Amino acid sequence: MNRRPVRILLVVAALAAALAAAFGVRGLIHDDDDITEAKGDEASFNVTDAISRQPTKPVQVEGFVFAAESSGSRLCYGIADDHGPACVGPFLTLVNFDPGRLNLERETKDGNAIAYTRDPVVLLGTVAGAAFTVQEIVTSGS
Repeated sequence: MNRRPVRILLVVAALAAALAAAFGVRGLIHDDDDITEAKGDEASFNVTDAISRQPTKPVQVEGFVFAAESSGSRLCYGIADDHGPACVGPFLTLVNFDPGRLNLERETKDGNAIAYTRDPVVLLGTVAGAAFTVQEIVTSGS
């Protein structure tokens, strides 16, 4: 019996499940009405597009900065506010980023100090996998 088609089917199913988990879980964890998303525009990518396209030159990416002691600084696709602020992925891990350069909201959630932007920001930098090396803060939100 040829098991190759079965193995291929299992690999495809596993990949589909991983993508669904990475991009679709946000609706299961947070009520969609409580999620604010960064859309991007003609001058900037949103986080999802930056990750999927992997541009080789510096680009502007729009998202929400979310910094926590437990996870470091991230540029998030969206921010949820239904159970306190939370990063809604996908997200880029920020490298060479000084959170002190932005006016961040600060609070404690579940004993963990967090800081975040209520409005989307645009950062200029380079994408490598799920990391974003920041070169410049283009806009800092409201």
